[in-house]
Amino acid sequence: MTQAFNFSAPCLNVKPGNHVATPNITEKEQAILQLLSQGMQDKEIALSLGKSPQTIRNQLHTLYLKLGAKNRAHAVAISVASILVQISH
Repeated sequence: MTQAFNFSAPCLNVKPGNHVATPNITEKEQAILQLLSQGMQDKEIALSLGKSPQTIRNQLHTLYLKLGAKNRAHAVAISVASILVQISH
């Protein structure tokens, strides 16, 4: 017996077709979220964006606060649910 995956998450209050309200995310922060969603580490994101790894860590910290995220996986989940990033295959 298989069970369908429930896409709604209590912490996000999101159901398929609904979007959560998002804080003001800058274009730079959105670029970081997009690379984060691709599984990149801080050093890889920094290299890709021409910034230092410490700058990326600082910007991630700010993003976590804005999104109410506990960690990078949570930030990606919130971003995907909010349609801040597109998942590419």
